[in-house]
Amino acid sequence: MEMFEYIDEMKQPYDIFYTDWVHSELHWHYYSEILYIVSGSIRVICNDGETVLRKGDICYLYPLQLHSIKADKTCMEPVKYAVIKFNMYTLGIPQTYIRQMYDCFVYRTENTDFCMVIRSEKLTGSMADVVQDIFEEYTEKREMYMLAVQSGIYKLLIIMARQMEINGEFKHKRADGDVYFNHILEYIDAHSSEQIEVQELAEMCSMSYSHFARSFK
Repeated sequence: MEMFEYIDEMKQPYDIFYTDWVHSELHWHYYSEILYIVSGSIRVICNDGETVLRKGDICYLYPLQLHSIKADKTCMEPVKYAVIKFNMYTLGIPQTYIRQMYDCFVYRTENTDFCMVIRSEKLTGSMADVVQDIFEEYTEKREMYMLAVQSGIYKLLIIMARQMEINGEFKHKRADGDVYFNHILEYIDAHSSEQIEVQELAEMCSMSYSHFARSFK
């Protein structure tokens, strides 16, 4: 009997919506997922860990992480949370920041393979407004809305990266070569129409050219 399922149904660059769903089974996918709690609370199970997200909390689920969303039995108010799904490999990250962004939002630590959670009290400004702006751009589809959605997602990622760095919890690449190459193959697939240098791929994995080429082969 299968204990989990692979779900990768996103047929577009982004999928953004509000929901109250608290019955998802264990699943995984290649894209990234951000959850922002508007009201109520939910339980997030991720690999071997579990946490409760409450109003104002934000959660980043890494690609390939096994996770599910369940009800928080202590919650006494209506549940509403935003879901923002996107593919890190097609986000158009400037080359200068690719390695830094992958360190934080693609690779996980070897000992703590859990989702990134930032509590509401650690966040400055109105995350709800940022999330709502992304949702409105995505649903109203005004001129250049995809660029606006991408800009909003960048803003969320920057806020999370800065907060994790302040907390001393900035994610670093793990030493599992299989994890590197799962993501590198996705990157190559997403950028197959561009000129890709082997040296760039090696640097994304913090490997020398020769070590990368040997491991990749």
